Amino acid sequence: MKLLVSIVNKDIGLESVKIIKEEIKGFCLEISGYGTASSEILQILGLNKKEKDIVLAICDDETSKIILERLSKEGRYNENGTGIAFSIPLSSLSKSSYETYIGEK
Repeated sequence: MKLLVSIVNKDIGLESVKIIKEEIKGFCLEISGYGTASSEILQILGLNKKEKDIVLAICDDETSKIILERLSKEGRYNENGTGIAFSIPLSSLSKSSYETYIGEK
């Protein structure tokens, strides 16, 4: 199980949500954020603007790979300074809890 995180420049988060929702039926949340990192760190990460759309989703490992690949190909992630997407394991959440929350097996 993975927590999928997409951080993109303001107002393009809906593109990520659309791609993610085509692959999963469960949790997908878009929130607004404002970066506080220094300009140097933002430049290194390719996040030039401070206002961000943050998209969070829970999915299995295979779906996470598919979504990240689609975001790379179909999203604006290949454009410099647009955003970043990654996934992290949710090792503290059991499969039965996931099935209860998501409603599928």
